Amino acid sequence: MKNENYEIYKTIKDVNTYFSTWDIETISQLTAELKTRIYEKYVLKCLVLQRDGFKCINQNCKHTGSPLTMHHIKFQKNNGKDSIKNCITLCKSCHNGFHRGKCELTFWGATYKVHKMDEVNWKIIKKKNKILRKKLIREEGINIYISQELLEQLIKFLMVNLEEEIDDD
Repeated sequence: MKNENYEIYKTIKDVNTYFSTWDIETISQLTAELKTRIYEKYVLKCLVLQRDGFKCINQNCKHTGSPLTMHHIKFQKNNGKDSIKNCITLCKSCHNGFHRGKCELTFWGATYKVHKMDEVNWKIIKKKNKILRKKLIREEGINIYISQELLEQLIKFLMVNLEEEIDDD
């Protein structure tokens, strides 16, 4: 997209100027905290778009007319921060393709790809847990019981940590 479509992001407006174009009814429904978060996100987007020259920084981008968006390098669900270091400008096509696992992103000398984790088959896990428990009792004399709920929490914890390691690579 052309730069003039992003006029609001070319210069950082102060809080009052930024919200002056908003509908009065909408603004009155915002808490002070939410208003601050919205404004901080706007400032961050300004800084990221300006730094990246108002263009998709994916070196493999083939979608020159696609709208621009801000992408978090380390996903927010994995504790990725709202910071200029953790955000880049992508076109909507590259952004959606990346999150769907259909394309890689290459920028700043690195290539990133989403790795989809296989779904956990809880029946198999439960069966293996039961076999392991019996083996530990029989061979080691150890009687450990891990509830299904605890086992699920442990596996989810391990999967999140594995995804973070993959994201950090």
